[in-house]
Amino acid sequence: MKINLIKSMKKISIIILFCYFTNSYSQSWFSTYTKGAIISDVCDYNNSYFGFGGIGIGSSYSNYILRVNSNGDTLFTKSFNDVSDSSLGHLYRGLVDYNKDLIMVGYTSYVSSSNNLELKLIKTDTLGNIKWIKTFANSPNGVHISLIQTFDSCYAIFGNSNQKGFMYKTDKNGNLLINKDYGYNYTYIKSVVQNSDSGFTFCGFDNINFGANFRSFICKTKSNGDTLWTKYYYDSNKYFFHSLSHESSGGYYVGVTDTSTLYILKLSSFGSVIWKSPLHKKGYIYSIAEDFDNNIFCSGNNQTASTDSVYFAKFTPNGYKIFEKSWALGGSEAYKSIQCSDSAYVICGIYADSSLVIRLDSTNDLVTKIKMYNYNGIQIYPNPTNSILNIIDKQNQFKNSNIEIRNYLGQIVYTSSFISQINLGNLSQGIYFLIVQDRNNKLINKIIKE
Repeated sequence: MKINLIKSMKKISIIILFCYFTNSYSQSWFSTYTKGAIISDVCDYNNSYFGFGGIGIGSSYSNYILRVNSNGDTLFTKSFNDVSDSSLGHLYRGLVDYNKDLIMVGYTSYVSSSNNLELKLIKTDTLGNIKWIKTFANSPNGVHISLIQTFDSCYAIFGNSNQKGFMYKTDKNGNLLINKDYGYNYTYIKSVVQNSDSGFTFCGFDNINFGANFRSFICKTKSNGDTLWTKYYYDSNKYFFHSLSHESSGGYYVGVTDTSTLYILKLSSFGSVIWKSPLHKKGYIYSIAEDFDNNIFCSGNNQTASTDSVYFAKFTPNGYKIFEKSWALGGSEAYKSIQCSDSAYVICGIYADSSLVIRLDSTNDLVTKIKMYNYNGIQIYPNPTNSILNIIDKQNQFKNSNIEIRNYLGQIVYTSSFISQINLGNLSQGIYFLIVQDRNNKLINKIIKE
């Protein structure tokens, strides 16, 4: 049902479409779906989106699949459990495999004690009709399971169970081929990618001494799961690696949380830190990826004193922020963000006790077509510009700051103390980043030189 956004939100499953009108995105509509549904993962398929999660209240929970078209109209919903053992279910990861079937992984119960949980791998057709269900008798902890289809058409599942990390690899029919354990005590595997050599790299954190300080890690394995190397990262503020993605030149991007702020890390192919970009926010980065233009986009949770918000941001390959957005819906998190075949970004998450999916048609339009940028009293205009760029600081927040302009490669092309007008006439046409910074404030804004 289509509803005007002026009406108040209810605690129901919703999907929101953001379209570009004049100089900003507008919330053009949202549609309500089944109350009580939670979507933990999303994938793009044939001009539509599949959402995977759970539906129910209290101790009664079922696996849940939602499919909508690119306009947000419902194509179908499906809820089910494993009738062979009458178990309850909640899906945490899903994808469309090479045979155009759905492959999903989840627990048998969303609310039970972890000692009573079992891991299930489920295959259905794209209408949600079950083809097979495989059960793995372990006691998984937490909700961060990773699922990928491997290059050889098998399936790999990573997670944590009985205080250790694990990997299951199955054949295309779900039959177990490999089972590996990783770590010792309180080892949490949060995210995994498959490498070009058919091996895997995963990230997470552990606490081997049962103390207050955790350490994060990156681990690279062979295709059979045997460890090649592990690199550890320590921080006095408790470093937590939550998400991992390939970087086009062979390295990795990592979404990091500590007790003071969120970070994006760029690592080499051997795990060495190349750069670290703080987001100056608290929360979690549950998803990170490289887009079609080799920029970085991430999503998660932005925590403030008053509320938790869905968070989405986009960065250059050098770690400079292009765009960020928070949706302060209260008790909200974004579990996954993807770029679709039409270049749109789709974000899935949770709002209160209901599911949330956000679509952004083009964050580039939002950033580059705004004529005046207003940030806590700072106005930057015109943008794009062919020569003069005005920087108006009405509240004198940056009166003692320095100004830098960097090109797309991160090279400094202009620097000065704070002034209200800059002549960019000698710069070539292209994309640049204006950085205004002092000890307490930092502003980064994308500008276009025409």
